[in-house]
Amino acid sequence: MCGIVGYIGPRQAAGLLVDGLRHLEYRGYDSAGLAVVNGKGLEVKKAAGKLTNLEQVLRDSPMSGTLGIGHTRWATHGAPTTPNAHPHTDQTGRIAVIHNGIIENAGAIKKMLQAVDGAFAAAMAKLSTPKLTRALMAAVQAQQPPMAGRIRPKLRYAHQGGSNPPIVVIHGSATDHIKATYKRYLEGIFIKTFKLKGTPLRVELRSGANPYAGKKPQVLTVSQERAKRKNRIHSKRKYGN
Repeated sequence: MCGIVGYIGPRQAAGLLVDGLRHLEYRGYDSAGLAVVNGKGLEVKKAAGKLTNLEQVLRDSPMSGTLGIGHTRWATHGAPTTPNAHPHTDQTGRIAVIHNGIIENAGAIKKMLQAVDGAFAAAMAKLSTPKLTRALMAAVQAQQPPMAGRIRPKLRYAHQGGSNPPIVVIHGSATDHIKATYKRYLEGIFIKTFKLKGTPLRVELRSGANPYAGKKPQVLTVSQERAKRKNRIHSKRKYGN
């Protein structure tokens, strides 16, 4: 049967926690551990077997801090090993947890938390411009944007425009003619290419401005018109066009 102790006060916590666990040895256990908050963060020490094994760990690597928790574990689920001993920490090492009893749905909770972690990582993923552009070119080669009358939109390159969820900005020409179905096709390609599970992805299309829009046609002088006509005739004789 598990035992739990805790301490917060002016004295060093590790020795007091070990003393508290020693008073709970009669309950039976197969591993023990401590978590102590020091000036730098959270420190955890654990050992399988008797409390004396944990004490040896503490002699080899002492803990300092005036706030902590301790635990003795009786293995009903999972082998009596140091990794299975309490306290357990989160991936950042900033939170330590101890508990009594059995978490019957531990497997389901673990899968759910892993899925949440994966979804968050996907939502915050950094997507490089070269890789996005290569994925875009491969997608266009496999399936070009549909014609819009006599116009076929051209897609040139892509870059990331935001996160949570990821936004992919695609630059090209006549992109306002691209239909929602083709945008969804591109979104699916990016999600599959970058293995973004558990998060949506949004594609934004942008067209480059026409550099000649709004410019007045150049008025040629008589001599310029004559030279232009002469060059046309010369080109037709030489190249046949």
